[in-house]
Amino acid sequence: MICRSAVAIGTLTPYCIFDGNLTSPIARWLADQGVALIRHVPAWREELLARAQSKLKVWQSLVWVWVDGGALLGWVA
Repeated sequence: MICRSAVAIGTLTPYCIFDGNLTSPIARWLADQGVALIRHVPAWREELLARAQSKLKVWQSLVWVWVDGGALLGWVA
């Protein structure tokens, strides 16, 4: 079996460019796995969020997972 992960190779440091709450469960899990989190908010985030908000009602009726525009933005981006 060929393993293609930075952790499995052992000499690489995994990084994740992250726009979210650094105390969230996923951020804590990544950090616990040795992933270096780089906090970054894209310049285009607000425009994309505004566009996502305008479509949110339609998309919520199609897919139950999107609770709010921020969750939708995470999926779209």
